[in-house]
Amino acid sequence: MKLAGTCAVFVVSGMILGSEAMTGQPAGAKAVNEVVAAAKVIRRSPALDAVLAPDVTIERVATGFLFTEGPMWHNGALWFSDLMGNRMYSLSAGGTLTLLLDHAGGRDSFPAGAYGGSNAMVTDRDGTVLMMQHSARRIVRVDDHVHAIRMRA
Repeated sequence: MKLAGTCAVFVVSGMILGSEAMTGQPAGAKAVNEVVAAAKVIRRSPALDAVLAPDVTIERVATGFLFTEGPMWHNGALWFSDLMGNRMYSLSAGGTLTLLLDHAGGRDSFPAGAYGGSNAMVTDRDGTVLMMQHSARRIVRVDDHVHAIRMRA
């Protein structure tokens, strides 16, 4: 089955969703809907033709992040982390960007340029999300109310 329409969203580790420059503070995260004309799909395998139409374009769906990582689809939205911005977000299929957790790395702050936010999310058997907090050096459980709960060793 090929993607309907002519747009595909590609998640590339470290460059998801049109990340801003790697230094400084984000100008403000926001959802956008713009085709990235300079970006193109490089087809290294004919198997890709089974899922992407030949005329597919790449679309930037959000901006204003320092370094995004750890994407996962959860509860009808794309969840991801701004590893250097210390925040965790969700982006709905309808284009609504929501800040889920501030200080998602488990600490209020960390040295400039460090990768201290959250990353590496996965859905656990009970439906909650397990997430890595880099600054706190721990794995937490994110509950239905988007609270990070420390796990016991």
